[in-house]
Amino acid sequence: MLTDIFFRYNANMTGTFGGHCLLNAEARAKRLESEAKAEVSLKIRDYNWLQSTGQTIIDNNPSKTSTQINVKKRLTEISALWERLNGLSNLRAEKRTSLTQFKSELGRRLEEIRVWLSGVETALEAPMVLEKGSKKAVDKVLKQYDAIQLDVQKQSSNVGEVLNLCELLLQDPMIDCLGLDNGEFASAVQAVERR
Repeated sequence: MLTDIFFRYNANMTGTFGGHCLLNAEARAKRLESEAKAEVSLKIRDYNWLQSTGQTIIDNNPSKTSTQINVKKRLTEISALWERLNGLSNLRAEKRTSLTQFKSELGRRLEEIRVWLSGVETALEAPMVLEKGSKKAVDKVLKQYDAIQLDVQKQSSNVGEVLNLCELLLQDPMIDCLGLDNGEFASAVQAVERR
């Protein structure tokens, strides 16, 4: 069922400009997910019909015949499969939500690091101005640079932690399965790493 939707969807959505898909991965995933939800809602009606029809067969056949036993067995199998499908669907939705929230939080922390880095870079690129050629003036400038160095040392563990978490997120195989677009996010991580 879902693979049929997937293949129909891919056949309809893949346009070629040098072999690339016209829509980005996240938009494709959202569309595929909405089509899957529509398909599942149709299958709910089929499931309910099977359950009610099976129960009707069981109720209208009071003696324990092989048909009645077989119908009960099949209804139990269908119920188990349906519960499993619902469980997998819920797990997938929860995973997508948690990954999206995690990615958003890391994006916010990356932006804070980028702002902080800009401040540090501005301070380091500022020309060194000595008012006088005295030792006191030189010590004042050195103290300013020591303060910058101390700030960098304080932030280095935070930067390392965020970059490690970003790498873990980018390597998570579920990101591709869920169709979350990481192009912009990966570029932001690389920019912070370079700086």
